[in-house]
Amino acid sequence: MPSSSQEIAQPRARASVQKIVTVASWIARVRVVASITYLASLTSLAATASGCGPSKPAERPLGAYSGHVVALFDDGIEPAAVSVTGEKRAYQPKYDPLFLERAQTADGVLRVRVVTVVSKKEERGTSFVLKLRTEKKLAGANPPEEVFQVQVGPDAPSVGILRTMDSDIVGKRFVAFVRTFVRSDGDSEIHFHFAPDTKEVVEGSTDANSILEGEKTP
Repeated sequence: MPSSSQEIAQPRARASVQKIVTVASWIARVRVVASITYLASLTSLAATASGCGPSKPAERPLGAYSGHVVALFDDGIEPAAVSVTGEKRAYQPKYDPLFLERAQTADGVLRVRVVTVVSKKEERGTSFVLKLRTEKKLAGANPPEEVFQVQVGPDAPSVGILRTMDSDIVGKRFVAFVRTFVRSDGDSEIHFHFAPDTKEVVEGSTDANSILEGEKTP
């Protein structure tokens, strides 16, 4: 018959064995997790080194700024858009033969506000850089960033307006038809056409039917 001390010792021994088994099981699990993590890291590094990592979305091809698109995105500003003609509504999209094509081929048709204008004298004349902020996207699948810049060369149609208005153009709002092109050096540039921010222009840029129906109205 076992003594009372032996009876007490046996449960303690079993408890100790259970603790040892539990600790050993925990250590084994930690080692497995560490091994999996290590192997995953090696796989990721190998994929990166071999160029097989996650691929970036392919950039869309850009066209050259030449041919008919120069007339569509001519870096021009409609005189009515800056009230040179005295009334914004003097410009009617239905009388502009390029309006629909311009709206349909633009990367973005945007309501923009001029933030800054900077002029620069060059050998060929004065060029301008306009910083624009998009207030609303009206149409287009590939608009530029919310704040973007356009450069106006000395020969652009809008140079006369910009030279006359200078800093007075800051704060003006336009409906801008913009499209990005690739330059000969491989870089990109945005060209534009500014129309007045009127109901007719906004509706025409988002709904071709409004222009077509307007053309039927004398």
